[in-house]
Amino acid sequence: MKKCYLFLCILLDILAVVIIPLNLHFIFLPEFVSIILSLAAAAVFMAFWRKSSKRAGGAALGIITLFCAGISLFGTYCNPYWNSISYRNQPDYYTDVDKVSVREAKEDLDYAIKYLKKLHPALKDGMPEELEKQYETVLSDLEQMEEIDACTLGREIESVLSLLGDGHTFVRAHEREKHYYMYIEKHRQLGHILKQVNGVDLEELFRQKSALYSYDVESWGMNQLKNDVYTLEGLKYLGIPTQDGVAYTYEDEWGVSEAVTVIHEESDFVTYEEYKAYNRLEEAEEQPFVWYEIMEAENLALLTLDSCEYNDKYCACLQQMFSEMKEKNISNVAVDLRNNGGGSSMVANEFIRYLDVETYQGPTSRWRLGCFNLSSSNGICGNEKYEELLFHGNVYILTSVNTFSSAMMFAEYIKDNRLGKIVGEPCGNTPSGYGDIAVFKLPNSQCYMQISTKEFFRAQKGCVYELVEPDIKCSSGEALEVLREYLAE
Repeated sequence: MKKCYLFLCILLDILAVVIIPLNLHFIFLPEFVSIILSLAAAAVFMAFWRKSSKRAGGAALGIITLFCAGISLFGTYCNPYWNSISYRNQPDYYTDVDKVSVREAKEDLDYAIKYLKKLHPALKDGMPEELEKQYETVLSDLEQMEEIDACTLGREIESVLSLLGDGHTFVRAHEREKHYYMYIEKHRQLGHILKQVNGVDLEELFRQKSALYSYDVESWGMNQLKNDVYTLEGLKYLGIPTQDGVAYTYEDEWGVSEAVTVIHEESDFVTYEEYKAYNRLEEAEEQPFVWYEIMEAENLALLTLDSCEYNDKYCACLQQMFSEMKEKNISNVAVDLRNNGGGSSMVANEFIRYLDVETYQGPTSRWRLGCFNLSSSNGICGNEKYEELLFHGNVYILTSVNTFSSAMMFAEYIKDNRLGKIVGEPCGNTPSGYGDIAVFKLPNSQCYMQISTKEFFRAQKGCVYELVEPDIKCSSGEALEVLREYLAE
């Protein structure tokens, strides 16, 4: 019997720990599973202790059981990725559920709020009054509905999350297939700028619908709205009916002709594959996430980075570019981050290894781990330089409102350490803000949700500017041309 208790206790200890990687990669489990397993292991240990004559062995088993219980409880209640899909193999981010009942909608709302309270740094000391009031309002609204579609539920929950002013934390129905206005490219080529939808200025429409978007910077929220008005699904999210067509008013970019209003019918919105085929965008789709161009006549190397992917391809591209720059004696390098929505901040660290600096200041952070906060170090990074390829010239970063998250941090590293100049528009989020997300799907509606787990603090302490401000300000579309003119002076 004693051996049975010993075996069972060890098995329960193992299970208490193993459920953590199982949850991260394979299965969803309620947090109380770790409590049940830990208590069961403790009960079996006590039974073993009473029957054991070798107290030293029993004490060792007790220490192991206590240690495993601690790991299990910390790994469930303090682990920001418990029940997330962040580390699942090929996770499905899409929302395939059409409608949910009122009961299911309320369950999803409470699920979202539960993990918001558990993970977000702004809620460590409790839910702010403003969010609590909006939660109660949404709960009341849901109870008045008979049947709720995923889009409506996402919109309702987002009205709570958006109050945080955190562009990394939001919830939304993520449709598997969107329908895009097929003539977008045509209007761009004609120099048409969208100004109104159904007679309402975009700025006014954003003011009316701003609660449906999470953003640090208003321009990032405005960009999301501009994207939504060009898809059927986005128009539905905004509550704009489409069955009788939608009136879009365009102004001439050059101010030559009068404003024109066009009625877009539902049949003008097509799938992305149809959109690509109509606008002949197949070749553009094959463009890699990183590439470079050497402009010898302008003494400039241009690195285009559309995603912060830190991998062998990125590292090899940098090495090849800086090797060619050294060979051709190029003294200016620009990194184009205008269409980069983020990823890994390590791309910035890798780039700086080619610059002749011993150390540089990175942002500091505070990581929310349940009821604990884990603060980072002082943010000072030692630079493991590539001595044979060190670059001693000028560095420029091209930015836009679409430069977000880790791409913004790339610009922040360069700006705050005075390693180069920023050209273009302010980035889409603030250096001192939130990030490092955990990703979830709401259990009934399958709406996509992500929540920040860290609070970041700007690399340059005491900086008076809220954003990474450009040194050379211009519209993002003109940033490269402006840089060329600047270098030619």
